[in-house]
Amino acid sequence: MYSILFQERKLRCYITIQIVQEGNSVLIFCSSRKGCESTAKHIAKLIKKVLIDGDGENSEFMDITSAIDALQRSPSGVDPVLEETLPSGVAYHHAGLTVEEREIVETCYRKGLVRVLTATSTLAAGVNLPARRVIFRQPMIGRDFLDGTRYKQMSGRAGRTGIDTKGESVLICKPGELKRIMALLNESCPPLESCLSEDKNGMTHAILEVVAGGIVQTAKDIHRYVRCTLLNSTKPFQDVVKSAQDSLRWLCHRKFLEWNEETKLYTTTPLGRGSFGSSLCPEESLIVLDDLLRSREGLVMASDLHLVYLVTPINVGVEPNWELYYERFMELSPLEQSLTCVFDDSKCSHIHSLTQGNALFQSFLCLKMEVERIGPFQRNFSDAVFRVLSLSDSKRL
Repeated sequence: MYSILFQERKLRCYITIQIVQEGNSVLIFCSSRKGCESTAKHIAKLIKKVLIDGDGENSEFMDITSAIDALQRSPSGVDPVLEETLPSGVAYHHAGLTVEEREIVETCYRKGLVRVLTATSTLAAGVNLPARRVIFRQPMIGRDFLDGTRYKQMSGRAGRTGIDTKGESVLICKPGELKRIMALLNESCPPLESCLSEDKNGMTHAILEVVAGGIVQTAKDIHRYVRCTLLNSTKPFQDVVKSAQDSLRWLCHRKFLEWNEETKLYTTTPLGRGSFGSSLCPEESLIVLDDLLRSREGLVMASDLHLVYLVTPINVGVEPNWELYYERFMELSPLEQSLTCVFDDSKCSHIHSLTQGNALFQSFLCLKMEVERIGPFQRNFSDAVFRVLSLSDSKRL
């Protein structure tokens, strides 16, 4: 096992150093955050030994000191791993970076100050950072085996048109994984589906964004906008226009947008601008607004549970462990148990009656597990309470 691991490291380092010596960039995709950081440290040590110490000080790498200074001035200070790897032109990129760290790392990579970037799949999802060679440390994303769609998306960063003349993708795997890898390479991508379709409820969010961004202001703008969507290429134009108009009416009715009869323009209200700025979809924004309005009538300060509830994200779905949910709830003090009624007045009497005894509360949890019989908002409510109990418990620790 040690021999296999050593050979894999040796291969990874060789195919990385080779590209760096040519003056090009390398992206190394790792399956975990820890893997990103350890790989970055290992490559940085090798580059320092082979390229910098061997050829004397490299002025290109010396320019990175300004980036390290910027990290030191950031609110969180300089990350010890980045402080160690950046002088060698190596960095890592994953969801654990702060906004300041992410911006500095991406800027250094675009400028060529960072030639080797280790990353998780989050980089492939939205950041445009191309490379000459893309290396997959293993065919895994977290605990899941890489699929054909993600492989094509991630390997497609190599040799971008207009940026580089060629690109290479290297996928390192074990002998036993070779059969799955060959099948993966031959996989066809599933057909694209528009997120604006009615079953995905994306049109309302999209319309709010384009109005808030100043792209759509008039009725004519609506037609121009929907013509540019993927949905328009898969559905009749009039159906797409009707969907957009229905979304506009809903947004105006819910006070996200306003229509001015004199100017014939759509404008955003404070609620619309708040929803746009928070990146919440309109439906989620209404839930948050309802919670905030209720808290203005009476914020319960006897416990921190109400405050924790208000700052708990509602757009991160969880599948509660119902047994643990029950245990957490029953460990709360009588005061904290009564606070759950503050979360949703419409269900207060129902929840209160079900929590009088352990057996009744257990029945309530069993009922919650039958997802098909519970409305979306009730599921969100139970998810939120579960997250609140978890956050509150971790806060005590």
